[in-house]
Amino acid sequence: LAVGHMIGLYNPVLGVMLLGSGLTGTILFDFRRIAGPFMLMVLMVMVLAWLTVNYYLEYAPLLRLDPVSKFHLSGIWIMLMMLVSAPFVIGVSLITWLLLARWHEREDMVRLLSNTDMLTGLPNRRALFMQIEHEMHRAKRTGEPLALAMMDLDHFKQVNDTWGHAAGDTVLKQLGELLPTLLRSVDLFGRVGGEEFVIALPHTTAVAASRVVERCRSAIETRPVLLDDGRSLSISASFGLCLAPKLKDDTTLQDLLERADRALYRAKHNGRNRVEV
Repeated sequence: LAVGHMIGLYNPVLGVMLLGSGLTGTILFDFRRIAGPFMLMVLMVMVLAWLTVNYYLEYAPLLRLDPVSKFHLSGIWIMLMMLVSAPFVIGVSLITWLLLARWHEREDMVRLLSNTDMLTGLPNRRALFMQIEHEMHRAKRTGEPLALAMMDLDHFKQVNDTWGHAAGDTVLKQLGELLPTLLRSVDLFGRVGGEEFVIALPHTTAVAASRVVERCRSAIETRPVLLDDGRSLSISASFGLCLAPKLKDDTTLQDLLERADRALYRAKHNGRNRVEV
């Protein structure tokens, strides 16, 4: 308002400042928090205009000389306009940069949440299956083999019932850290729900895939899980492995998952802590 009085209420610079501050405020804060102060500001501008119209206040005392005429343009007027508008322009630019940075941060977070299992940090079911389908399309095109394994922790319900759900979460977290160290960078591994995980091994032969999955099973069995209270817990896992030396064009991911699930069922039925192909 002080600036408006000094340079004139009908100066376009003041209009840009008032409009910009209101719009920026509604972006940064809730509209109800902005509406009250904004209406009060409008009312005070009207009061200031009434005082000026009735000659209680001088209009634009900072611009006593006519700043713009047919043959005259005041350098002082230009300088004052720049000094008045510069802080506002800088402030709006800074706020806009902060808003864009915050928007990108939120977009990255939404993307992360939509593709990541937040407990283990592994790809979730949606993201993992999209990656596997991509590898299936490539395998169909190139004729390379593909292996897919379903893994299920043995007696995991007993872990939760006996040691508590916090211990169960610790088991899943440490498992999510262990298995990626046993796989190649091109291999895919993610949690698909509960204590179930899926491993996809692109361009991997039957012998190599069996060796990799057996290595994972052995590592889970021989490396106890260290709980937060210092106690250790031994666990095991059963694997169902589906080998596809050459994928047919009509083979779907669901086909591979069903075959791996049947093999996993046999592993459970035959005593657990084993790999069935």
